Amino acid sequence: MACAGLFLIGVFAVATAGAQLPFPGLGRKAAGAASAPAARATGGPGAATITANELWGLYNINAASADARFKNRPVAVSGRVVDVRRDYHGALLVRLATEQPFDTVRATVINHGALGRAVPVVGQTVYLACTGHGALIGSPILDSCSAI
Repeated sequence: MACAGLFLIGVFAVATAGAQLPFPGLGRKAAGAASAPAARATGGPGAATITANELWGLYNINAASADARFKNRPVAVSGRVVDVRRDYHGALLVRLATEQPFDTVRATVINHGALGRAVPVVGQTVYLACTGHGALIGSPILDSCSAI
C-alpha cells in the first residue's frame, strides 16, 4: 500500500513538473520577451493563421491570453492528422498533432463535404479555416472548420 502511494505521488509530481517545463517548438526567449509565436494574418478580416503546435503552445503558456486572441474568432490552422472519428452529433472530428506525443488540437468539421475531398487520413497534412472555441483540459478546440 505504501509503495502504491509513493508511486501515485511520483506520477503527480512528474505531471505537475512537466506542465511547468518549457517544451520544444516555442524555444527559449529572453526574460520579459513575449514567448508566444506571432500569428500571421490571412486574407480574411481578423483571421490568423497558425500551426497546430503553435496554437497548443499558446494555450499551454497562457490559456486566458490565447482565448482573448482566438476564442470566437476565425483562425486558419495547419497540422498533421493523428486521428479522425465522428462525434455523437455525426460531425467529423480531426485531431492535429503537436510536438507533445499525447496532446492534440481538436478540429470539428460539421460536414466532411466542406473539406472539398475525401475524409483526411492519419498522417496527412491539412489546412483548415475554423473558429476558435477555447480549450478543454489544455487541448485547443476549433469548430466549424472547412478546408482552405
